[in-house]
Amino acid sequence: GTPLEFQDALDLKKGDERSTLQEQEAKAPGTMYWLWRHPKMKGAMYLTTPGGEVRVQGNFLQQAAFFILLKDFTQPYTPDEPPPPKPNDPESDESDESDGDVPSITPS
Repeated sequence: GTPLEFQDALDLKKGDERSTLQEQEAKAPGTMYWLWRHPKMKGAMYLTTPGGEVRVQGNFLQQAAFFILLKDFTQPYTPDEPPPPKPNDPESDESDESDGDVPSITPS
């Protein structure tokens, strides 16, 4: 949805319309950050458009409160990039060894 729909959903969860949504420029071209704050909550949330990533800022308890607000109308963020390979994954190993074992040297 749009940043204003994001703010409306959060206001509905909070039960009032006292939050603020401030537009901020990002370094990446075509990307904008939206800073959401509420006067009764410490910390803040950042919405990234057009990607839709939401970041929360604050201490552990403040972040937990934001997560409770967000869980009903957001999805887990999955970046466009594939995840990095797991360490010691045989499929990602570029060596010639097919079983991944280290060759042993036997004296002659």
